[in-house]
Amino acid sequence: MSEWFMFGITFIYALLTFFIWRANKKSVDEMKLTRELAYRPEVIAFFYEKHGGLYFQIKNIGSRVAFNTKVRIDPVFNIFTYTAENNFMTVHAEQGRPTYEEKNIKVLAPNQSLETFVGVENEILNYYYKSVETNERNKDSLESTIELIYYSYNKDKKYQEKYDVTLLDYQKHGGIIIKDIHHGVKELEKMNRNLSEIKTELKQSNRSLDNKNNIF
Repeated sequence: MSEWFMFGITFIYALLTFFIWRANKKSVDEMKLTRELAYRPEVIAFFYEKHGGLYFQIKNIGSRVAFNTKVRIDPVFNIFTYTAENNFMTVHAEQGRPTYEEKNIKVLAPNQSLETFVGVENEILNYYYKSVETNERNKDSLESTIELIYYSYNKDKKYQEKYDVTLLDYQKHGGIIIKDIHHGVKELEKMNRNLSEIKTELKQSNRSLDNKNNIF
């Protein structure tokens, strides 16, 4: 009887030891993961708007250096942009597949960024809307996929990100928005034309009233 009792106690002790070990291992793994997330390179690539212009930026927002970073925009937007014109990215045109742009960066330090001018926001959107009017299939021409591949120190860890982007995120709605000097001048010219039309209509109304008064 005592042997079975001791066996039961030993079994329960072994079972508790196992559960304690598993809980400790989970805690250690979570600590390792938290440390890895806190001390790692983290590269992002994104578009942003400033003073009526669209820009493309590649930035390491992590706490460690990113090595051999490869940024890929696939497919390229079906519009003219300056990313290829200023040699910021290399254009790859292969037979049988959509054209894509790619950039390789050997070293990208924490908080370091590279950026380029993409184009004038208003011109890009106007071109887009005209192209959609011409061909409905062009409605996806401002959408693309960004793919990032980069490594930590000694290439012991590979990171990979992939996400969709659209330049339609930067369209503005409602009211008069002055994007730049050129756009401001155009808005003033439009307002002057509207005022001239109103002035002409008022003159015609006054003539009509004068004619009626002369009749009576």
